[in-house]
Amino acid sequence: MLPPSLSTVALAVLALAAGSAPAQSPSWSGRVGVATDWLVRGVAYSEGEAAVRSAGIDAYMAGWSLGLGALWLRDYLGERTSGWSLHLGYELPLGEQWQLLADLQHSRYEGGFVLEGYGGRQFGLGLAFGDRWSLSWNVDRTIEPTLAVRSLDFNLRWPLARHVALDLGVGRVLRIEGERYGYGQAGLELHAAGARLRLDRHWVRPAAQNTYGDLARPRWVGSAQWSF
Repeated sequence: MLPPSLSTVALAVLALAAGSAPAQSPSWSGRVGVATDWLVRGVAYSEGEAAVRSAGIDAYMAGWSLGLGALWLRDYLGERTSGWSLHLGYELPLGEQWQLLADLQHSRYEGGFVLEGYGGRQFGLGLAFGDRWSLSWNVDRTIEPTLAVRSLDFNLRWPLARHVALDLGVGRVLRIEGERYGYGQAGLELHAAGARLRLDRHWVRPAAQNTYGDLARPRWVGSAQWSF
């Protein structure tokens, strides 16, 4: 279960959204992407020698979003793994620039046994100012209980030029059995006509290496995504 206070806020946001959403036709968008690695909270899930491929489709209507995503990679033991996720989100405007964000997600992984325990339910609640910065609290309830995670993340996106932006992020994770560590990333993004190219440097506090070893070492990640 989610923490009581978090569950209460989540239900309030979704109930308010459902009661205020006018009837209208949804808008659709799709995306495909490729990356050199797949990292989650600073820890690598992929082997780094084969490209990570992704695709997804989303529908938007009156602040609501419903999306389906797919992922293909080789896990850190070299086994072919595929994953999918279904998410439901809502953005509640709090003014001209502020938004309260809520997101529910369900995911599964198949193929290699390494990532099977990471599937499950995720919930996120956040506060954002336009597309400049966001602060979010995330709770992951995984199939394998010892892998369940709670984390707090702050992300900042700052335009440097017309098609160039600086992206920064820091976070803190608290695992159920009490393990804590910090992580972060800094990178540049080039974007134009639906295409995005990124180069990011990821790092993790040394405490994470006690559990994840080389999977938590600092590394560069390059990625490309096309939205349509």
